[in-house]
Amino acid sequence: MLSAIESCQFFGVRGSPCFFLFLLTHAHTKTNIGLQAVNRFNATRENFMERVGFRLQLRTEMLDEYVLHHTKVWPDMLAALEKTGWHNYSLFLDRSDGSLFGYFETPDLQAALAGMASEEVNERWQKFMAPFFLELGDKRADEGFISLENVFYLK
Repeated sequence: MLSAIESCQFFGVRGSPCFFLFLLTHAHTKTNIGLQAVNRFNATRENFMERVGFRLQLRTEMLDEYVLHHTKVWPDMLAALEKTGWHNYSLFLDRSDGSLFGYFETPDLQAALAGMASEEVNERWQKFMAPFFLELGDKRADEGFISLENVFYLK
C-alpha cells in the first residue's frame, strides 16, 4: 500500500495540494482495507490552466524603450493581471525583426481578457504601449495579438 506522499507522487501531484480519503479501517479488526487518493480540485495547475502563446509585432526603432518599460511595469498593472487570471506571463523578443512572443497560463482565456478589459489601469497601460506596436489597427495589444497553435507540450 502506498503512503500518502507516495500516492501524491504516483498521481502526479508532487508539490501541489492533494486531497485524500483517510485510510478506511475495518472497525472491529483494525485492518486497512484501502487508501484512495482524491484530487478534488484538479490540484496541479497543469490540469486546469490554459496555456496561451501569442505573437505581436513591435516597431524595431522602439525596442530598447519597450524593453525598458517592461523592467518597471506599474505595480497596479501587475496586480490587475494576477487578479484577472494571468499567470506565468512571459514576453520574448526577437530583436532582428521586432517579433514579440508572449506566453501565459490562465484558467479561462475569455474571462482573463474580459477581466483586463474592465480594469482602468489596463486602459492606461494599453494606451501607453500602443505606439510600440505595428499592425493592430484600432485594437489594443491585448485584443489584437495573434494566438498561436500549441503543437507540442512536454510536461
